Parts: sequence; C-alpha cells; structure tokens
Amino acid sequence: MHLAKRMVRQKTASGEEIWLNALSGTVDRLSRAEVTQVERFLEGRPVDSTLIGKLKSRGYLFDTAGAEQASFRRLVAAFGASPPAAVTNLVICPTYSCNLSCVYCFERRSHPHPPRERMDITAVNQVFDAFARIRRLRTSRNYVLGLFGGEPLLMSTRFVVSRILARAGNESLPVVIVTNGVNAAGYLPLLEEHKPGIQGLQVTLDGPEEVHNRRRPDAAGRGTFGAVAAAVDILLEKNMRVMLRVNIDLGNVGQLPRLAEVISGRGWAGHPSFSCGLAPVTDRLASGEIPDVPAEADLLSALLDVYDQCHRCEELFGLKGLQALGPLRSLLGEAAGSRPKIFHCEANYGGFWVAGPEGLLYACPEAIGQPDLAIGRYAPVFEAGACDALVRSADHAMRTAKRAGRNRLQVFSKKMPAKAHNPAEHKIFKGGGLSTIRSLAAALDAKDSYTASHSQAVQGLAAHIAREMRVGRSRIEALEIAALLHDIGKVAVPDAILNKPGPLDQTEWAIMREHPRLGVMILREARQLSTVLPIVFHHHERYDGSGYPEGRGGKAIPALARILCVADSFMAMVSTRPYRKAMRPEHAWEEVKTKSGIHFDPDVVAALGRVLPPRPPGGKQTDKGARFSTRPR
Repeated sequence: MHLAKRMVRQKTASGEEIWLNALSGTVDRLSRAEVTQVERFLEGRPVDSTLIGKLKSRGYLFDTAGAEQASFRRLVAAFGASPPAAVTNLVICPTYSCNLSCVYCFERRSHPHPPRERMDITAVNQVFDAFARIRRLRTSRNYVLGLFGGEPLLMSTRFVVSRILARAGNESLPVVIVTNGVNAAGYLPLLEEHKPGIQGLQVTLDGPEEVHNRRRPDAAGRGTFGAVAAAVDILLEKNMRVMLRVNIDLGNVGQLPRLAEVISGRGWAGHPSFSCGLAPVTDRLASGEIPDVPAEADLLSALLDVYDQCHRCEELFGLKGLQALGPLRSLLGEAAGSRPKIFHCEANYGGFWVAGPEGLLYACPEAIGQPDLAIGRYAPVFEAGACDALVRSADHAMRTAKRAGRNRLQVFSKKMPAKAHNPAEHKIFKGGGLSTIRSLAAALDAKDSYTASHSQAVQGLAAHIAREMRVGRSRIEALEIAALLHDIGKVAVPDAILNKPGPLDQTEWAIMREHPRLGVMILREARQLSTVLPIVFHHHERYDGSGYPEGRGGKAIPALARILCVADSFMAMVSTRPYRKAMRPEHAWEEVKTKSGIHFDPDVVAALGRVLPPRPPGGKQTDKGARFSTRPR
C-alpha cells in the first residue's frame, strides 16, 4: 500500500493530525489512534479495514505509487481539456514612467529608476503585428486591448496613445484604459474621438480626500484627489464607463464608509456607467518596505468588520477583488465542468500578453519591467515562449537528459534506444549552460523520429559543402551546430502537423513557418550560440526572396544560412516523409540544379555538385536516403 505524496499532514496541539489531499481536494482530521493505525497498516500489520477503506476512497492511500501517478494524470488531462479563460487581455505599456509617487507602488521598487524611453510609432506597429499573430494562432479567444503603465495617459505619450487607439479601432479591438486619472480630463477630446471602441477607464481613489492625497501624491508631493474626482465627473457626464478601483490595506480599509459617502454625494453611485471595486495592496516583491500590508485573510476579516457596520459599503465594493477568494468563487459561481481557478493569477491561464516599451512581452502586468520574467519579445522580431507544446516537450526532454547524463547532446529515435551523440566535440557544447538546449534537441528527436537522422545527415553534408567553399574552421563549427539544431523550433509544432500524411492547409502552414523564429527564441538563451542564431533564423529563406521568415533574397541571406538551406533541402528530398516517398539522389540533384538562382545560391549548388558521391552501379535507394560521412571524399 502506498501513502499519497501529494498531501499535507499538520499536527495539532492535541496530537491529532489534519490531512489535506492536494490531488482530490479532501481535508480530514485524524485522531492519534487513527494515525497510529495507518502507520501500523503501512508496516504490514493488521488494522481496522473500515478506516483504511475510507482513506483509500478519499485519495490518501493507493495500492501502488503508479496508481497515484495514474490518478494525477487523469486529473491533469481533465484540467487541460476544460475550456481556457474566455478573455485574453492584450496589454500595451507605452511607458514605465509615472506622474505619481504612491507609498505602496510595486513598480517603483521593481525598477526604482524607470526607463525614460517610451514607445514610438514603429514600436506600436510592431506590438500590433505581434498581437495579430497571437490572435491568428488562438482564434477561439475573445480579445480586449488594455492600456497600462507606469501611467499611459501622460502628456508625453499622447501621440502614441492616439496611434494605439486608432489601430485598435481599425482592428475592432475593444479598449480598457488603466489610469490613475490625473490627466484623464486633458485626454477627453481624444477619448471622445474613440469613444465607440473604449469599453471603459479604470481610475483609482484610495479614500476620502486627505487619505487619498497621503497615499497617492504626485511626483512633487501634491495631492491628486481633486484632479481624479473631477475627471470621474467629466467622464460620467460624457457617459463613458468608469470603473473606480480602491487599493486597500490596513491603513485605509476603515475609511471605506467615508469614501462611500463621497461616491454617493457626487452622484456617481447611481450612474449607469459607474462601478467600483477593491484591490488588496500586496508586497509583490517581498521587500518588507510597504507599510500596512497584512495577510489577505486578516484584511478580509477587517473588511467584513467594516461591512457589518456599513451595508452601503458592501453594496458598493463587494468582495470580487480579493484574490484569495478567486479559487472558491470559480468553483461556486461558474458553470459545471468549467476549469477551476487553482491560482488567481491570469498568467496561469494565458489571460495576458503584456508589451513593455523595451520590446519585451510578459505574461502578467505585475511582471513588467523585469526582463528575467519576460516570456518573449515583439521587437525587433516576434518571439514568444508561452507555448504548451514547448513546455511539454521540454519537460520530457529534461527527464530524458537526466537519465542519459549531463554535458552531452542526446539524439533519440522512437524506434531505437537512446545513444549519445557528440557533434565533433565542439568547444561550444562543453559549457554546462547548454543543458536545456541539449534537452530540447532530445525532445525534438523524440517527438519526430525523422529528425534524429535528418539533422545529423544535414550536418555532415553542410560541412562538406562549406569545406568545398573554403569556409574557415570556426565558421564551419557554427554551421555544424546550426545544422544539428536548425529545426529545434519544431518542438512547439503539434505532432498532427509534423506528421500529417497530406499537404498542410493554410493555418497549419502558418504554424509550421514559425519554427525558425521559435528556434531562435530557444537558442538565444545560451550566449555561446550567438553565431548560430542567424543561420537557424534564415535557413528557410530563398534566393529569390520567396522564403521565410523575412523574405530576404540573394546575398542579404547570411552565407552560412544559404549553405544550410541547400543541405537541408537536398537531404529532405532523399528522405521518406509521411506525405511522400524519398527521391533518388540523382533526381534530387536535378531538382536542386533546376532551382539554382531561384531557391538556392548558385555558388552553393555548384559546391554541392562537387561533393556529392558518385552513385554506385546498380545501387538501390533506401528509405533512409543518402548518407554522408564526416570525412571528405
């Protein structure tokens, strides 16, 4: 019998134990006698079968460790099959600069000297291009564009914000603006111009005037209550939706009744375009420098005490903003069979794509400005790492690499046992920092058995061509590594597309064409591979400019990428794939010559002709295709 690993046991002062099962969600209290019986049972001694049966039914005991793992896999499968978040927020931060100096600002602590840069029109266009690609790949989602910061509505960002609103309108993206409200009135003409596409503005007041001014002064230390309240008045007068946010901690939760009086006194509460809610202040960086930040349970207790005395506060503010209640609310308030929110953070559900002014993408607005938390970038090229297939493949590869040993590349085939492959003992592969990349290479080979032999064959042929063209030794080493890893981005391509027996449709082809970009995104994590990146990125460009990902042509394509292109294409032609049979080498050579100057660099094609081995008389072509040794002939 096996005691579940995914459980927590907590002893009480009376000697009892509280058992919490993270797999089944059950919580039970066991007496000291019952705990003793369980221990005796696990030792193989006879005990009360009723207790054991109950603990098995509630997921604390399994017949074997494998049975627990199988149960875990069923739960994961059910979780993954349930629908994702209904809305995805595409968020743009035009700048990290802000015109306030809030006492609890987490952004000021995460980057205490905010970058002065702000987006320009080029960056805005790049962001929208990246968001368009995300929307094409995830067409089932509903999308909302958010403006965030820093403070997005600064006078210095007005032109950029104008461009953002115009692009959002052209692409039918509804917009929500998160602003402190200080400059909202000055933005009114622009907001009215784009009013049909603006879902609303989130504005913050932290209490009555003296409380708000103490907590949210401007950069010069002056109060901002008057400007924010006036902006709310004007926006509601124009029938623009206002969502009032109140950041609460122990320093101001007791002032909510007075704020409720302000809201009612100014006539906001009855306006159809007005709503408000709470947001607990948290020390997101665990700095210990933010005052009055309690555990959320303590804050909830204090809030409920206020609600007991002020029912109007409960009607106005509610409990929706409290993160600790998110999992419970998701189970109680959503349709049966929907995915429960095990964590509040929307980053766990692909709920956010956030673009910062420095060109990076984040999975959560609270991660902005911290490059080590970025999940990709939108400039100068779009590279995004939030891919379920990549995560699954990487997880598989890490387990494989641990079994096979460290500091070496593992190339796998589904049909053969794993064996070590060391690409010419390149110096670049001897650093311990490349373990993840080696593991991802193993994941790709395990995912697509064709790739294991194809990559090695391309490596050998590319090196032959390069030597024939008198390329220097260090550049040949870079080319060999690029050849081995050129298809690494395919770990993010679904198996159904990689192994489809027929031609790809337009959507599938668009996904497949992303693999050079994804490959660069993976490989750039190792600085030792900087010389490899251009080769991998451009190996599907064509000499006439008809290739991808950038449509470069002629000598604008890196020279080593032009060599890899020819070697990769030739080896693909002479290999059997799910959608076609292998070509004979002589037929593949004729095909390459036909495309010389069109798809392929003529100089590289000529070099290929000089290194191709002569076909032996009566030789037969195998399904494995031509093979080239690492020795020149």
